[in-house]
Amino acid sequence: MSAQRSTEYQKPKFNVYTMMLILSLMALVTGCILLYLELQPYGEFMKWWDTSGV
Repeated sequence: MSAQRSTEYQKPKFNVYTMMLILSLMALVTGCILLYLELQPYGEFMKWWDTSGV
């Protein structure tokens, strides 16, 4: 019979790449929110793209 192998392993800890991934996600979400807030004064969604009245 073969010896039993232990399947226990240590969970990987956060490293610098995980933090960079989290920071980039936060930057993308913040950018999307700020862009949405910036376009609000121009009216409804995609109405500000209509230039037929100019």
